[in-house]
Amino acid sequence: MPIEVIGIEEIKARFDQLSDPKARLAIQRAGIRAACKVLLKAQQETVPFETGKLRDSLGIQIKRRGDKLFAMVGADKRWNFIGRFHEFGTKFMAGTHWMQKAFDSSSKEALSAYEDAVRALFEKREWNAFMAVLALSESSGEGEE
Repeated sequence: MPIEVIGIEEIKARFDQLSDPKARLAIQRAGIRAACKVLLKAQQETVPFETGKLRDSLGIQIKRRGDKLFAMVGADKRWNFIGRFHEFGTKFMAGTHWMQKAFDSSSKEALSAYEDAVRALFEKREWNAFMAVLALSESSGEGEE
């Protein structure tokens, strides 16, 4: 269930202004992690509970391929096989659609968490840049009469 952020023009413009690719990836990763935490919490609330092993296997993985980041929220490789049966069902049991329910109930909150995390980091970055310029101007004697 991929999420693509569309329509957040302010954030997109700020990313376009970043010349440092490491800073861009760091900010994107922080935003993605914030969103994934919301989705993970929702999955933990909707996961079928028998032994607790499926619930305990839920986690977040963020991977980088080139200049793109990919996030996976859900069961680890070992329990993904079982989680799939609970999600979609088999010919012997109906699916519970626990991952879809979790996504539907938390996607707006996850997008909001992404926006908040990214905006906070941009504001912190701008504040640090402002303070660096201010410190530089004070040390070079600017502003003295």
